[in-house]
Amino acid sequence: MFGTIATEIGLLTALSYIDFDSNSLSGSIPSELGNLVSLRHLELDSNRLTSTIPSELGSLKDLKEVYLQENNLSGIMPEELCARSDYLGGELDTLITDCEGGVNEFGGEDIIVRVAQLVLEGKLDILLVIEIEKAASTNL
Repeated sequence: MFGTIATEIGLLTALSYIDFDSNSLSGSIPSELGNLVSLRHLELDSNRLTSTIPSELGSLKDLKEVYLQENNLSGIMPEELCARSDYLGGELDTLITDCEGGVNEFGGEDIIVRVAQLVLEGKLDILLVIEIEKAASTNL
């Protein structure tokens, strides 16, 4: 499959599973994916997607797995999506991407870097960071 992901995909609100990995999709990830309130699985890895990851994905309460690695994405992981990670008490089981300067995969030292950013921005309490550091060091 090649081309772009049509913004009209956001009209399919009952859609629960998207697996477009290993294609030749280009362009940006449409923010309209944030309208897919039933989405549980989003797999867009191994394409040629560019731009940033839409923060609207963080509002999808049923979303459990997100695979975005092996694209040409830029920027940092949206705070709205990071906050949903199970490492931070959220419901998101899997979040894998390769954004420059962002979190590559939730786990290990990468999560510590992102959490430290949130603390510096005053969006997380320092005590939560200590607990995450303990959990990450046991998983390395």
